[in-house]
Amino acid sequence: MPSTQRWPEQGWALLQLLLVASFSQAEEPVCRQRGDPENPQLSKNGDIMLGGIFSFHTSWKARHDTYRQKPLPLECTRDFQFAQAMLFAIEEINNSTEILPGVSLGYKIYDVCGSIARSVRTIPSDFYQSRALAQLVKHFGWTWVGAIRTNDDYGNNGMATFTETAQHLGICLEYSVSFFRTDPPDKIKKIIDMFKASTSKVIVAFLSHMDMDVLIQELSNHNLTGYQWVGSEGWISDSQIAAMDRHHILDGAIGLSIPKAHVRGMREFILDVKPLNSTSNVMFPEFWETLFSCKFKQSKSSAGNQRECTGHEDLTGVQNSFTDMSLMPIFNNVYKGVYAVAHALHNILSCNKTCNNMVQLDPFTVS
Repeated sequence: MPSTQRWPEQGWALLQLLLVASFSQAEEPVCRQRGDPENPQLSKNGDIMLGGIFSFHTSWKARHDTYRQKPLPLECTRDFQFAQAMLFAIEEINNSTEILPGVSLGYKIYDVCGSIARSVRTIPSDFYQSRALAQLVKHFGWTWVGAIRTNDDYGNNGMATFTETAQHLGICLEYSVSFFRTDPPDKIKKIIDMFKASTSKVIVAFLSHMDMDVLIQELSNHNLTGYQWVGSEGWISDSQIAAMDRHHILDGAIGLSIPKAHVRGMREFILDVKPLNSTSNVMFPEFWETLFSCKFKQSKSSAGNQRECTGHEDLTGVQNSFTDMSLMPIFNNVYKGVYAVAHALHNILSCNKTCNNMVQLDPFTVS
């Protein structure tokens, strides 16, 4: 989907959203899916359905698998805010008479645990950011650098463009290594040893905030300081990384970030979560349990929370990644992505005061 900004993969994400428009009346499928279908985490019926894909579960704390029972679920993290931004845009459009009059938008939002390819996200490529990072390195006269990237499409494609541009600018890479937060200890040790043995003191890091978080822990354990870090937007302005007690590892880091943005009413909408009124959407109660370390009576959660949730806990008094609005530029990308699809539908359905509901939509050609 088109958008003028991009966000960190927060997992940065960076917003992980796929909008697919289709009429709710589906034809009989030619093929049948094997296995049980995945139920949407959030859903609401409408004349036209928008699909969203987000990484709700991407991290865990103190996880110790015994291989004797099903592992504990991953934590519900900041992408829940991104989904809320999508719902905000849909609600705003449904309440408007200027766009898609008489047509209600519904949604089905799924969780992919960070596995979605960036090719289906509502962001442009990192082509220009990668080139800008190379120009930034050149500006400061750093011609001998190391590089580390997240081992996924974001890091690999971004670093490939950076490397090509850097070579044209006369910048040499002493090493370029991939890294992922679930890498085995022996691979992480090799990366740390490489840092120690290298002569370059400038490291370009094209990493997601989740991978940078793990890397900082390892760097701190080995007391590796004194490097000049150059970062992509995936982590350079991440508030959680800045708040870490080991953030001194990154003292003096520079990089690129998404410009600030403000969407009127979105902050209030995101914070106005009503879990007791959203029992049909499994994500809301789970989010509430994670946020307040409690458990609803009807909950199927396997977490060891003992205190019972009332559903009336005060969200305004909580300060964590959910109430942190520093990711508003990313929320704005989601917001604009939904509106881009809505405007495309508005044109396809020849909407004026009413819309032509007889038009057969092709989800793959909505543009």
